Amino acid sequence: MARQAALYIRTAAADQEGRTMAWQLEHLQAYARERDWQVVPEQDYRDEGVCGLNLDRPALGRLRAAVARGDIDAIIAAAPDRLARDGAKLAQLLEEFVRAGLQVVFADLV
Repeated sequence: MARQAALYIRTAAADQEGRTMAWQLEHLQAYARERDWQVVPEQDYRDEGVCGLNLDRPALGRLRAAVARGDIDAIIAAAPDRLARDGAKLAQLLEEFVRAGLQVVFADLV
C-alpha cells in the first residue's frame, strides 16, 4: 500500500524567492511521485499569505487534526520554515508529528 502523504504549503507573500504556492505544490507533488507516495486532494494543506511565526493557521490546524486522527503517514513540506519560522514552535510541531508516528520530510533538504 502506498504511503499516504500530506503536502503542507505556506507563503507569507505573493512570491518569496520564487517559492510561490504553485511552485511549492508542483515541487512537493513531484517529490511524492518520485517515491510512489499517494497524495489525495484533501491531504493538500495550503496557508497563503500567513506568517509562519504563528501556529494558529487554518490549513495547519486541519493538518494537525488529520495527524491526530491518523489519516496520514507522512508530511512533505519544502523546508522547515514552511511549517514554522520560530525554532521552538517548529520543534513543538515536529515532536507532535513524530509522536504520532509520522515521517516529516523537507523536500528542499534531500
